[in-house]
Amino acid sequence: SNLEFDLDKGVTVEFWMKKDGFESTSAAMYEYIFNNYSVSAINSEYFSIQAVGSLGQAQFFLTIFRSSEATVSITLNTGLTSIADGVFHHYAITLKKSGTKTIANIYVDGAHVERVEDSDTVSAFTGSLNGAIGASGHLTTGITEGLANIVSSSFDEFRYWKTERDAQQIGRYYRDQIG
Repeated sequence: SNLEFDLDKGVTVEFWMKKDGFESTSAAMYEYIFNNYSVSAINSEYFSIQAVGSLGQAQFFLTIFRSSEATVSITLNTGLTSIADGVFHHYAITLKKSGTKTIANIYVDGAHVERVEDSDTVSAFTGSLNGAIGASGHLTTGITEGLANIVSSSFDEFRYWKTERDAQQIGRYYRDQIG
């Protein structure tokens, strides 16, 4: 699958995003940037990245879920004053398993900002996977299925890598087109 998710190999998600604001005045807003989820059994396997619009926060919240295993939840600080600053920024998020832990890194505009460890990890996703950019991708309300939690942002050059990219690769190539 082009959206293979295996933390033994690692995963990298890169994208350019410009966000002018959050749609709600709520104190805590979460908007989906990306969701990689199981087609066969909704909510049995998924990896999501959400922008956090809480007051004074400039973060991404990652969730990795596989039923019958621990849930990995990681908050990554961007180092920016706000994600919604009206400027295009390049974001790269890497994930990799290290023993019984999951290691996450975030890079903003080619520079490493933060490394976070979660004490849990999950095994590789199996079966068919779908991806949704700018939405949760799997709204099921009894009779309706479709996109939910749609983000209000501009995106460019979204890249999904089935391996962990290193700091040198991200820093060197974040401005270049691939292929």
